[in-house]
Amino acid sequence: LLSPRPHNTVSVEERIEGFFEAFTERNLLIDHSLILDDLTTNLPGVSQRESYERDVARIAEVLRQRPDVTGVMALEYNLAVAARTAAERTGLSVPGDLSILCFDHPPWTLNTEPLFTHLRQDEEKMGRLAVEILLDLTKGDKARDNGVGTRRVHLPVELVQGTTTAPAPAKSRKVQSV
Repeated sequence: LLSPRPHNTVSVEERIEGFFEAFTERNLLIDHSLILDDLTTNLPGVSQRESYERDVARIAEVLRQRPDVTGVMALEYNLAVAARTAAERTGLSVPGDLSILCFDHPPWTLNTEPLFTHLRQDEEKMGRLAVEILLDLTKGDKARDNGVGTRRVHLPVELVQGTTTAPAPAKSRKVQSV
């Protein structure tokens, strides 16, 4: 699991919660050493080139140390890009050796390779609901919230099959050092 720090970011917290729930529902153990939840690529106030290279190096190190890893769930598109770079730097093919799945795929990158397998959210509906909620709150209408000025809304996502996922390889892989 590749994630920025989840603190005070509801969408990231809920994505991580969903990841854990999926494992729990299938009675699978979670190896917490494979959760990188403090990545900084694309965080405001952080040098993007330095943070991207630092994140790529951390992901590559995990891939080198753990040849049993066959898939990555990136909670943000740019972390999926970092995972792909890390895979390339360690001599792994995507999706042959490593599958990468992420949330969202910026529309301006949909015609480029690779097309990441991703969970697409209805961003237009999210925006419309956010404005409706804000307007309700400015009017003092708390009938649709939880009584403390916030409302939790769950919207479905769509799995978009791209070119970055495949069945797990049958045998273990070897990675090269960089």
